[in-house]
Amino acid sequence: MQNNFKYIKQVPNNASKDSKVIIMLHWVRSNADNMFALSEYFENDYVFSLNWLYELWANSYAWYNMSYINWRTPVYNWAEVEIWYQYIVDFIEYVKKQYNLWDREIYLLWFSQWSNMSYYLYGKSPELISWIIALSGRFLKETAALNINNELYNNKKVFIWHGTSDDVIPVSVVADLEVYINKSWVNPVIKIYDNMPHTIIPEEMMEVVKFLNK
Repeated sequence: MQNNFKYIKQVPNNASKDSKVIIMLHWVRSNADNMFALSEYFENDYVFSLNWLYELWANSYAWYNMSYINWRTPVYNWAEVEIWYQYIVDFIEYVKKQYNLWDREIYLLWFSQWSNMSYYLYGKSPELISWIIALSGRFLKETAALNINNELYNNKKVFIWHGTSDDVIPVSVVADLEVYINKSWVNPVIKIYDNMPHTIIPEEMMEVVKFLNK
């Protein structure tokens, strides 16, 4: 198992049985600090915000190279995506062991490029995670091709948030995401925000908190 992870953590002083484990991954051209700023919404939970090792420039990282032919046709190297997959699987196992979190559910809170990848982890290794909170993402064509074993998705939950004014990943992708998630017999919770661009807004995070606390 890798042990060279670069991450920021929040470990609650008085963890309870209701304390959740939330893993955050940043968007392209960003870093762990940017995503970790959202930990203020989860002060009683374990929060881990991970940096990828591929540095674009100072304090700016990506998880895999990606460009676009058009909005619906991203171009990327699938070998880089597979490297990510093993990296995050190792990280989940690492935090469980390092912080004795074996009996707690794992929640993924990812934005943009890493919402894309949360669906791949959901399809390939559902035993590792319980909830996906995907903000302004899409799924990659290789994810859609994965075989789904419906019996592995009992009690899974998927929350999809997107904005109508997103000029990076158009809101039209949400329809495809809903069809894909429904393949595993899970009805995703979908929230579309009027006039929201490709960003994270406080109203959106308050909705996330509300759903997690139900």
